[in-house]
Amino acid sequence: MSDAPTWPWRGAGDELVDLYDPEAGLRAPERVAWAVSLELIPPRHELEEAGAGWLEILAALLRERAVGRLRSLFLIDWSEFALDPCDIAFEDGDPLRVFAHHAGRLRALERLQIGLFPGDRGPLWGFCQGVGPALPEIPTLRRLHLCGERGWELLPKAGHPRLEALVLHVAEPDDEPLDALEEGSFPALRSVDLWAGAVLGEMLCERSFDAVLAGSGLPALTSLCLRGIDDAAVIDALAAAEGLGRLREVRITDAPELGDEALEALCDAAWIGELARVDLRGSGASEALARALAARGPEVLVDRVA
Repeated sequence: MSDAPTWPWRGAGDELVDLYDPEAGLRAPERVAWAVSLELIPPRHELEEAGAGWLEILAALLRERAVGRLRSLFLIDWSEFALDPCDIAFEDGDPLRVFAHHAGRLRALERLQIGLFPGDRGPLWGFCQGVGPALPEIPTLRRLHLCGERGWELLPKAGHPRLEALVLHVAEPDDEPLDALEEGSFPALRSVDLWAGAVLGEMLCERSFDAVLAGSGLPALTSLCLRGIDDAAVIDALAAAEGLGRLREVRITDAPELGDEALEALCDAAWIGELARVDLRGSGASEALARALAARGPEVLVDRVA
């Protein structure tokens, strides 16, 4: 599965993330991002009860007196600690009920990440058990990162007043996360980063990019990143959109097989000249295509061939 991180873990911007242990308590919640994981727990709990043990840790953290000062929280997928992750009762470790009960105590929470950790290599495996319906009770939330091969209850259907950055890297969502973006209100959302592989890519094509990302519910959106595209039809649908002129940056990455034949459709996109930047690093775009796109106006970045 994943390479186990070393704890405490330092991320981008020198962020410090540590594992929460109920016996040690919640320390320095303003400066340290805390993670709920089973990594410290075995052999305290039997592996048959991995979900229940994980949920105990989350409940203990949410009951801490200092949780009202916590700014960053990671809910790390617990399924790899189960004896048979393909045949486990996920309701035993479902965070939604306990999270919804205590959401009002997270008065300072600005960042929430759920699923794989650190989640920087895409949704390779695992599960993302979301808490979307509880998020409106946390109005301070600004960054939401969701990552897993499968996931559910990912986004608040009615939207969120202050969410600024969304990373949705779930390869096979069990529900319709795009409903929230299409129908909800996210007035502060500036950045959307989607894993647009087979499932989500097909959803985007069926609905159209205009319907999902150009509606009145996303008035502040300026940055769109699409990762893991494996079908040129997604690029065709993106290029056919008419309402993406307010974007300032589009990034297409984690798609090394996506070459000029697919990406050249962007040259005819009505909104391409309104962009400040098109970032195609991590795709199969050539420097020749970069020059063609740059002729329409934006700065274009591609991987340089040595």
